[in-house]
Amino acid sequence: MISYISVLIIGLITMSSMNITDKVRLDELRVKTTVSGIYLQAWQAVELHLKANNYVIEYDKILVTFIENDSDYEVYLRKPVTTKILGGGGGICVVSKKDFSVKSCSFNR
Repeated sequence: MISYISVLIIGLITMSSMNITDKVRLDELRVKTTVSGIYLQAWQAVELHLKANNYVIEYDKILVTFIENDSDYEVYLRKPVTTKILGGGGGICVVSKKDFSVKSCSFNR
């Protein structure tokens, strides 16, 4: 069973020096929501992994979506942009439900 929860944790994994964030779209997608603490624990694992690998996180420019399956949490990061970016501009990190270790983390850009 897969459950989906889309949450706006405003942020950015800096993958480009271009300033093409669609601030209007970002504001449109900002919602108040209730999030299970378990998703925040998965986010914490992702955040520590990214910082350990020298990613710069700007928390005012990304959308985060959590998807849960039987064994993992998938944490999707994407940036609403004003123009198309070749190769994307988002990423996915997979976190183990068993011990909250980051199994994999990949970005399109």
